[in-house]
Amino acid sequence: MEMINDWVKKRPPAPGTNGAPRQTPPVDDIRERLENIRPPILTVHCYEDVGYPWVQVAFEEMIGPGVALEVGDALAGLAGASHVYLNSLRPKAVYFLLKPAFDPEQKLDAERYGAKLEEVKKAWAQNGVRANVTAQQRARK
Repeated sequence: MEMINDWVKKRPPAPGTNGAPRQTPPVDDIRERLENIRPPILTVHCYEDVGYPWVQVAFEEMIGPGVALEVGDALAGLAGASHVYLNSLRPKAVYFLLKPAFDPEQKLDAERYGAKLEEVKKAWAQNGVRANVTAQQRARK
């Protein structure tokens, strides 16, 4: 899995700023959380756009909502569930936005760019979509 870290020069607000309980998760921690997700991940790109940290995860194969939720759960384990927003699910990639914003003066809320992971999970569960088997569950088999 290739990791592209464009957060290197960014400094997120300290914990407690703008309601932020934590800082942006370290890229190495993101790598560790995502390494057992299947199908195999080609690239994880951590970048800044519209003042927020973003995580793009690109896969070798087509993915569905279950894989997107698994990636979201992995990010939520690092950033906190209320700070992870799904922006888009594409045939071979998923995009998430994280809070807090890099810019403490950010005027546009994250909801402008995505939906809270917990809200997406509830909506998709109504249609029978759940996260794929987690890496921990795979390891137990």
